[in-house]
This record gives sequence, C-alpha cells and structure tokens, in this order.
Amino acid sequence: VLFLDTRWFREDHCLPSVAASVPLGAGISCITRWLTAGLRLDKWVPGCQKEGTILGEEQWKWLENEISDSKAEVHIVVSSVQVLTSSPVIESWGHFP
Repeated sequence: VLFLDTRWFREDHCLPSVAASVPLGAGISCITRWLTAGLRLDKWVPGCQKEGTILGEEQWKWLENEISDSKAEVHIVVSSVQVLTSSPVIESWGHFP
C-alpha cells in the first residue's frame, strides 16, 4: 500500500474555496460547488483549463521506484485527492497531467 502526500506540490484548484475564510464557509463551499457541478465551468472560467501538478518530481520518482522495485502482485495507491470524478469543480487527478 502506497500513500501519496499530495499537500506539498499540488497547485491550487481553479475555484478557490471559502471553507476557512468565512463563517459557515465549509457549507457554503459545498453547496456552491454542488450547484455548479453541471455547468462545465472548465469551459469558461479562466484558470480551469490549466494543466498543473499534483506531485513534485521527487515524489513521482519515489512512486515509480516503489512500484518497479516491488515484488508485490498488486499495488494499492492511496490519495487524498479524488481520482474517478469528471466534475470540473471538484479537485481530482483528472485536472492534472
């Protein structure tokens, strides 16, 4: 089992979160992102089309070495960032190369 640390090199999501900056921010952020999920904001919000990074170069090398040097038949990679979402308003691996 490989746990990825996605906190250090990840670029900001194109839609800033208000979760920590206003009272009830987490609820407001959740509601606004849910309401805008079907609007395909990646098509018309500046910055949503960018290709950023989620892991640093050293982390990618570590991951590659861990998998290639492993004798395990199965590798489980754990990430705090969603993998299987296509929503442009939710941070996911699909927004990064």
